[in-house]
Amino acid sequence: MRYLDEPPDDVRLPGERPDPRGIDAAELVKLDLPPLRWIVPDILPEGTTVIASPPKIGKSCLIYQVVVETALGGELLGRRVTPGIRAVPRPRGWRPSRT
Repeated sequence: MRYLDEPPDDVRLPGERPDPRGIDAAELVKLDLPPLRWIVPDILPEGTTVIASPPKIGKSCLIYQVVVETALGGELLGRRVTPGIRAVPRPRGWRPSRT
């Protein structure tokens, strides 16, 4: 069994599409997954996370505070933030530049 972040056993040629079948629940349960790494313990895991709420609630302020505390290794919401884990806020509509 391999971790999800390891490269696949079969290598695709450029332009080839990935297998569209995906994975079912039975296969997912059998996977040997590494433990979650937390940015803010028991609140915000490492990886892609969506923070959603009505406008003007403070989502951006929260995420910018997460970024600052992560850089400093401080505390957020009474929990010690793991220093060094990269948190990159991406505002709605953000697209990578194409050069």
